[in-house]
Amino acid sequence: MTVARHTTLLLLVLTSTVGVITAQDAPKQGVTKQKGGNTKGTKQADQNHEAADKESPPKVEQPSDQTSDTQRAKSNEDIELQRELVTFTICLAIVGALQFLALLVQAFVFWRTLGAVRTQADLMRVHASHLENVAMAANDNAAAAKISADAIITENRPWLLLDEVEVPYLIPTVEAAPGTERFTHCIVKTKNHGKTPAKVGTLWARLQIGENPMSPPKDLVVEIGRTSAIPEPYIFPPGEVKEAQATLSSGFISAQERVDIIKNKTKFLWLLGFIKYRNTFERESGAEYETRFCYLYETRLNSPKPFWTPAGPLEYNRAT
Repeated sequence: MTVARHTTLLLLVLTSTVGVITAQDAPKQGVTKQKGGNTKGTKQADQNHEAADKESPPKVEQPSDQTSDTQRAKSNEDIELQRELVTFTICLAIVGALQFLALLVQAFVFWRTLGAVRTQADLMRVHASHLENVAMAANDNAAAAKISADAIITENRPWLLLDEVEVPYLIPTVEAAPGTERFTHCIVKTKNHGKTPAKVGTLWARLQIGENPMSPPKDLVVEIGRTSAIPEPYIFPPGEVKEAQATLSSGFISAQERVDIIKNKTKFLWLLGFIKYRNTFERESGAEYETRFCYLYETRLNSPKPFWTPAGPLEYNRAT
């Protein structure tokens, strides 16, 4: 109901109330005046009063009818207001029902979405497990490929190994004819047993005289660490044999040293050396291979002639 409607209803109620009060006060005032103007005749006053009473009812009934109409109108307004309230309540109930239905729909959609999310999560877990298996298989394949590649490289790489060590030259300078003196030395022969050429970068070999038949007088590992590469590397083809000369560290052997080695067996002749090389077909940053050798000139056994035999620590005789 609008403000104007409420204002109109209030004005009607006030008007009806004022009319009723005015109508009830008017007859009383007329009777009072008649009593004041005719004090001498009581009967006449009574008659006038009765006449006034007979004539006054029609005047009093008029505001009563107006009051009834006003009350009827107010009742109608109240009924209309109640109807509007009922209608508004029904509308609220309908809106509440619709909101409840919307909540149910949202709950259903959320439940379906949650189910879809769970399904997607399960699918992602399956995919993750599959990818993990694929990654593991790839790693296994890579490892297998590396092993295969290493096997191919190992099979086709160069292998430089000591092939032969000749008898050493042990003639002292005092026993050599003038002009024929030579350094005490021996010839070392190396062969490429691989399938590809080797590029030799470092070669070192020396004869040494020591007093211990179990260990050479110098540390081969130390010599490897401080030996520089040769000025001009050379190619070592597969299947070929190349010679190198190993000279005595002191240059010449004395007559007494030879006697101590061959007859007295109190001193011992050692051959130490190593070779560093690469595969010719590989890049410069490729693997560098190394061959070490350590031999003793064995004179203590009951053999017709002395001979060279591998000796010394294990790390002094190996090929990588």
